[in-house]
Order: sequence, then structure tokens, then C-alpha cells
Amino acid sequence: VKNPVWRVDAFATEYVPVEKHDFNEAESDQKFSGVYATHTVADLGLKYDFYLLALDRDDLSEGRYSNDERYTAGLRLAGTCKLTGIEYDIEGGWQFGDADEAVADAPDRSVDIDAWFFAAELGYTLADLAMKPRVYAGYDYASGDSDPADGDAGTFNPLFPLGHAFFGYIDIIGRQNIQDISGGVSCWPVENKVQVKLDYHLFERAESADALYNAGGAVVRPADPAASKDVGSELDLTINWKVSRSVLLNGGYSHFFAGDFIEETGADSDIDFAYVSAQYTF
Repeated sequence: VKNPVWRVDAFATEYVPVEKHDFNEAESDQKFSGVYATHTVADLGLKYDFYLLALDRDDLSEGRYSNDERYTAGLRLAGTCKLTGIEYDIEGGWQFGDADEAVADAPDRSVDIDAWFFAAELGYTLADLAMKPRVYAGYDYASGDSDPADGDAGTFNPLFPLGHAFFGYIDIIGRQNIQDISGGVSCWPVENKVQVKLDYHLFERAESADALYNAGGAVVRPADPAASKDVGSELDLTINWKVSRSVLLNGGYSHFFAGDFIEETGADSDIDFAYVSAQYTF
């Protein structure tokens, strides 16, 4: 449903694995559905979104849970303040539901899901200067499980997250049991053609009793309550060149600086990542 000020989308899906030598069929063990609404307030220069998402997974063979019925309710505000020109993007959400926790050599234990996240970013574009530089600062928090034995599941599940979008291009950090203080600057050396961005992230575990997770939800390092919360930091340099209406070139370099938690729990080498890519739009 869409009109000049409202857009409402509803969806219901089932997981369909790819069969190499057979027809693909949906599996009812994994269902994802929800409602997402966006309202535009033109006079204030803002949009706000609110949503309710449902993820129902049964008979899981990997991870902490064997069954997981999880709901995510969230609200997002984004726009530009007309008085100051400051750009803002603020979002928060709460996850609730229940799950069966897989316990070795024992029946599955039912736990209540109680997790949340918050993210905010403020930015400002100096439109009157050459190359139109933009500066920003942000903060991102995703809850962790403070006590794995208390019957509550406090680790936020990012559902189906975008790679690179929020926690650096290396994707070593995901939106689970983490807080991230970030900042950066971007500019246009060639107007509307070439953009250069430099971003910095400072990572820390939200809860010492929970693990460190990557962008795909896998455990990078298991929980160690005695270890530091300091995960490390990442610096990202990216360059985007719009060669033509159809061709877009991208390149970048990233470096992850290992923090105390990484050094105290295993291999602690820094990470370097470089890439180039080309995109052609028909």
C-alpha cells in the first residue's frame, strides 16, 4: 500500500534451499514474516518507520537453540533538521519470544527472549565548501546475554543483516553483544562522480559473559567473562567512481586493530583487507 505520505509493506516467506539436481522446495521449518510502514512528514523534513517482524525456526541443527520463535518491534526516525542542517538517523528495537535452548545430554530448556538494539548517527554536510565534505558520528548498541544460566536469552539477533553496512567492511564484527562508537568523513573530489570515505569504528563487547559474533552470526570468539570487553577498532577507506550511468567502480582498504579481548583469548594478529569491484547496470 502506497500513497504520498504512507507506504506499508507486508510479507510472508519460507526458506527455500537450492537443490543442485532437483526442483527447489520450501521448508516450513523456517518462516519469516512481518509488516513495515513508512510515514513521510514533509514539513519537518523527516521520515519515520515502524515495523514488526517474526522469525520462526524449528529443528535447528546448529547454534545455541533447537527451536526459536522471535519477534522484533522497532522504530526509526531519519531526516535533516531544517534549522541547523544536521542529518540524523535514530533507530531502536526490542526482541521478544521464546526458544528451546539445546543443552548437552539433557532435554531442551525453554528460555524467554529479551533483547534489544539502539543505533544513532548525526551528520553534517558542508555544502558550500569545495568537494562538499560530510562529517558524522555514530553509536550502535546490540545487547548480549549477561547470564546464560538465568533462563533469559539476551543476545540480539540481527535477523538477515547487510554485510559492510554498519560495522566495517571486514565483517569481523556483527550486531550481537556489541557496542560501536564510530565516526568518519567523506568528500567528492569529482562532483557527482568520485566519492572518497574514511570511517573509524571502536568496538567493545556489551556483556562480558557473552561471545563475539561476526556479521553472519557465527561465533568469532566464545564467551570469556574474565577477559576484557575491548574488542579492537577498524579503519576503512573506500572510493566509489561513477564512470557512467551504467558503470560503477568501487575499491577500498581496511585494517582491523586487535584489542585486549582478542589478545587475551587466542590468535591476535591484525587483519588487512583490500578489494576492487565493478558494477554494470542494464
